Amino acid sequence: MSSLSYITRASSSPRGKPRVWLCCHPADQARLLEPLAKELLEVADCAVWYDPAPAAPLSEEEQAEREAALADMQLFVMPVTRKLLLRNCRARMEELPFARRHHVPILPILQEPGLEALFNEKCGDLQCLDPNRADPTALPYAEKLKKYLDSVLVGDELAAKVRAAFDAYIFLSYRKKDRRQAQDLMRLIHQNDFCRDIAIWYDEFLTPGEDFNAAISQALDKSRLFVLAVTPNLLERPNYVMEEEFPRARDGGKPILPVEMDPTDRAALEKAYPGIPACALSPALPGELKSALGELAKRENNADPAHNYFIGLAYLAGIDVEVDKERGVGLIRAAARAGLPEAIEKMAAVYRTGEGVERNYRAASQWQERLVDARRAEWERAPSDISFLRYANPLWNLADDYKAQGDNANAADIWNQEFLPLCNEARARNISHATRYSSIAYGMIGSLLLNQNDTSAARRWFEECMALRWELVKATGTAEARRDLTLSYSSLGELCRADGDLAAARRWFEESIALHRALARETGTVDARRTLATLCEWQGSLCQKQGDLPAARNWFMESLVLRRALVEETGAAAVRQELATSCEFLCALCRKEGDLPTARSWLEEGLPLRRALAEETGDPQARQKLVGLCEWLGDLYQTEGNFAAAKACFSESLPLRRTFARESDAAETRQKLAAVCEKLAGLCLKTGDPDTARRLFEESLPLRRTLAKEAGTPAARQGLAFCSLRLGNVCLAKGEPAAARRCLEESLPLLRALAEENGAVEIRQALAVNCDDLGEVCLAEGDRPAAIRWFKESMELLRTLAKETGSPPVRQRLAACYSRWGRLSQKKGDLANAKAWFESSLALRRALAKELGTPQARDDLALALFRLGTLTEGSNDLLLEAADLWHALSKEFPSVPKYAQHHASACTEIADRSSVGRFFMRIAKKEKGPEG
Repeated sequence: MSSLSYITRASSSPRGKPRVWLCCHPADQARLLEPLAKELLEVADCAVWYDPAPAAPLSEEEQAEREAALADMQLFVMPVTRKLLLRNCRARMEELPFARRHHVPILPILQEPGLEALFNEKCGDLQCLDPNRADPTALPYAEKLKKYLDSVLVGDELAAKVRAAFDAYIFLSYRKKDRRQAQDLMRLIHQNDFCRDIAIWYDEFLTPGEDFNAAISQALDKSRLFVLAVTPNLLERPNYVMEEEFPRARDGGKPILPVEMDPTDRAALEKAYPGIPACALSPALPGELKSALGELAKRENNADPAHNYFIGLAYLAGIDVEVDKERGVGLIRAAARAGLPEAIEKMAAVYRTGEGVERNYRAASQWQERLVDARRAEWERAPSDISFLRYANPLWNLADDYKAQGDNANAADIWNQEFLPLCNEARARNISHATRYSSIAYGMIGSLLLNQNDTSAARRWFEECMALRWELVKATGTAEARRDLTLSYSSLGELCRADGDLAAARRWFEESIALHRALARETGTVDARRTLATLCEWQGSLCQKQGDLPAARNWFMESLVLRRALVEETGAAAVRQELATSCEFLCALCRKEGDLPTARSWLEEGLPLRRALAEETGDPQARQKLVGLCEWLGDLYQTEGNFAAAKACFSESLPLRRTFARESDAAETRQKLAAVCEKLAGLCLKTGDPDTARRLFEESLPLRRTLAKEAGTPAARQGLAFCSLRLGNVCLAKGEPAAARRCLEESLPLLRALAEENGAVEIRQALAVNCDDLGEVCLAEGDRPAAIRWFKESMELLRTLAKETGSPPVRQRLAACYSRWGRLSQKKGDLANAKAWFESSLALRRALAKELGTPQARDDLALALFRLGTLTEGSNDLLLEAADLWHALSKEFPSVPKYAQHHASACTEIADRSSVGRFFMRIAKKEKGPEG
């Protein structure tokens, strides 16, 4: 394993530790290696091996060496990301199939939410662990991880028993470049039945920084025989075998058995290794071994099932022997058939995980049933605390097996008909753990019923569960008992939420939160704090639904603070995603309260989190979340009048929307792309970029046409009508009446039909605009009579709408309509009518400016005053009022040049009609103030 690296607890030697191979996409390794290794090492004292250069090409020799190392692994851990599933990489394309072929268990751990279906599509039906869900009603991820690792890896205590079962040790000496020959030699030795129970020590796991001499001295002292793999490489100088290992064995009086694996010069060998015995050749090896091992070779194989079980574990896990999964499983199976419960349990585990066999959940269940039978017999013979746990835990696992296979009926039967009666009997006998296990059964049955939507029955089981757990808390006060009680409170809260009883749900979640706070303080674990944050978020959502916004804010803030700390501490994708969700909850709350600046600030905190997650993972869900946040933030900026910032947000969203439309031809995807094109086009118009606006409307229009044709729904036809209308507006503004007419004539019949169908204000207002724009087209084309007809239709629609709704946008549009009639009359020389129309427009503009107070409303009022003022002789009051309004606007918004320009125009008009000196004295006084 010289080209590989490892991580262990406290940087200790990996020798003798369970070997775990961590394989992932090369682009993910820097981010995921250390945190995932830390998770594994917190649960199991193993060695986590990995390739420091996972994308580097391998030579044939390196590939062979790599495969030899991988075959010795006890477990492949695969962090699953979208990159791993969608991009070719060694982990998925080579190492995962290798593990399947060699029957090495594979543990996929989802690093991003929503990947289960894609993982099963790409990698087959493997059960995954998902650390992304902080579910207050479920066992924590860390406990699920521990349960899995315990079923696969051989821990220190069991490994010591395995090593004690060997008859003797052989020390195998070889050159590192002869690793393949050394492994062949180990297999040759163990092909002999009399050597089956003899371990072989070899320095595969001596690593830099370890004391080579001390380790080898200990191994030699322990070994009964020194076996030397002889090849020409032994003659090269210098080498460690020649200088250290062979002299120590010879001088220490160890029996030495050289075995010629490749033809080697005998004279040169004797010169380089003084005192070396004659080499054994492969055909003669059994006799030489028998002679060298002496009495050990005459011992018959131990037929004791426990002994065979330990030796089977040795071959299965490669504990001081070469990995031989077939032999290992065979020995364990024999011990299991002889009735050894530990061996039966291991057989269930190997079929459940695919360790040394084809993974087979049904076979796992059958072995688990045999284990239950064996443990039941133990319990019935001698009921005790130990025999209770030995019987209850396999029952629990059997129910889990059935549930994992989707067989909820059998799972429920286990809990109801066997587990609960066992617990009741054990409680009657005052067996410890019996009450807790009863509560677990009640909770599990309640969950199964809740999944079937039988909330009434589920409630009864959950309440029984809670009562038992409350007894345990009062009796023991342990962290475990209190955590179990929080699960009951959370389950009841979920049930009440499903039933729509939000008040009761809040009460249960509040009880759970109080206990979780204390547990999080005591344990400080990531799982405990994530669960607490999730509960606070749930509680905040319930408060918000009930309209209790201050309480909702407090809960959301508590969740946010916890998640900020978790992001700082772990940086994990799951907690960053949860923090972004917290920001979005707080944004929604602030919007509901009308506090748009604070709402915007929450989205500004969440945006870089969403960006990073989308960039790291490429996950569609992460990209969808990013797009949603960009558009939400863009809407807020637009509401605040920050059109440049809004435009930047929608500009970030647009390429992603285009990608989604390419990836999926779904109508919803295309509709959302069209909507973003149109929003961004509107912002381009507001920021003075009509050319880009036109291109965006032109991109949206064919999408809208297709959607309208496919669906034919009012919404789809309205989308097409509005897009065509707005593109017509742009073409008209750019002085292209022919292009404008094509668009407006496409939207007109759609709007007329929609107005007939539902008469919605929005539709009739759009129809009025359509008529108005067609009038402008006719004017541009010199067809004044047609223009007048369109303007009249538009005005009648707007008057009706203004009377019905009093809507400010409708009244603004009507005021503009009156103003245009005034300009038409003025152009015709009908000044009396022009003045009347301008006065009607002014009345509406005054009311709107007073109601709205917006810069736009005040600018519109100033323009109406100016127009009427230019028609009114003998008085400058209207012009002065307009000048004052524009002067104030130019001071408030110095970055908007049109206000200062309009102010200058008003001043010029007044100066032309009155004493210039007197007018500028008035302006000077206003600027100096009353004392000036």
